Amino acid sequence: MENAKLCHSQLRHKGKWGKVVDVLNSHEMPPEEEPQPNTAAVAKVVAAELVRRDGAIVLRRMNRTEYQDNVRDLTGVDFDVSAFPQDPPAGGFDNNSKALTISPLHLELCIDMAQKILDRAWWRARN
Repeated sequence: MENAKLCHSQLRHKGKWGKVVDVLNSHEMPPEEEPQPNTAAVAKVVAAELVRRDGAIVLRRMNRTEYQDNVRDLTGVDFDVSAFPQDPPAGGFDNNSKALTISPLHLELCIDMAQKILDRAWWRARN
């Protein structure tokens, strides 16, 4: 992690660092049984990538709390968001749109959760 800033500044590595940040944010890597990087080190790498992405268009997603609140408001269904990865803090906030990237794992979890929510909402509407 100490060399992250140096490597990140090299243009040829920019695409690789974007992927590194995405898997760190989604908690896909490192595997749970492997040693985990400390939060401060991950935050530094994420912050450097966010600065680089400043001019890029980033697909925005809601954080876990926003998603839970919106689903409850729209469907009346309360559900547990603990299945989703933790939202990465950026700049002291967990709703910084530049940090809330969408990984394939996160999208898969959203689709699975949406199906469960719709099943519950449909059941509630019929009873």
